[in-house]
Amino acid sequence: MYKSLNYHSLQKRSPHYAVLMITQIMTSSSLFQPDVEAEASAYEDWLIELIEDNGIIVAPHPDVSAKELVSKCYEGAKPFKDGGEGHKDYLVWKTVATHINAQDTDASNFFLTNNTKDFCAKGDDGEFVLHPELVEQIDVEARVPSIQTALRNAFDNVLAPQLQGATLEDIPDIGTDEVQAFVDKCLLDDLPHHSAFGFEVTCAPSSLQLCAESLGLNL
Repeated sequence: MYKSLNYHSLQKRSPHYAVLMITQIMTSSSLFQPDVEAEASAYEDWLIELIEDNGIIVAPHPDVSAKELVSKCYEGAKPFKDGGEGHKDYLVWKTVATHINAQDTDASNFFLTNNTKDFCAKGDDGEFVLHPELVEQIDVEARVPSIQTALRNAFDNVLAPQLQGATLEDIPDIGTDEVQAFVDKCLLDDLPHHSAFGFEVTCAPSSLQLCAESLGLNL
């Protein structure tokens, strides 16, 4: 025997019905409305703490007038696009160039950006390099920054090679206790954002490695 079902009944049997109802509840109830000001304030506090804890230097805004911005956009030189767009990119680049040109040494510089269209060109090896028009704005050739298009690339290409063979004795003002405290902090900050089923993740103080105990793996 077939039972007659109207559209509303069919809708209730649909797997999307629960999603629809939850969406309606979330959009109609103040219980699920985020406090935008509180979230923005919390993010600002987190960012300030991140900068202070890691000794990050925030470069000041460049001394660029509105007249200079307009003039440069009509020139069409990098980092501006052909149509003149790119005011924010120009301010970013001026910040970088000003910081580099003010250096007293010829230490290596690295520019981390995924905006390869406006800041970069392809080198002879096919890898991205700083665009020639931007290279001309660096006073000393040795200070021209290399391009890193991702944070992982920057770590693999820049930081990791310098850490080869390094020991705690090579790093001033840091010991095993400081390393352990830093690892614990990173784990406590990061692990709550992940879900793991079927094995327990622990920190081994002696090796500072993550172990998936039930799988018998050392990560």
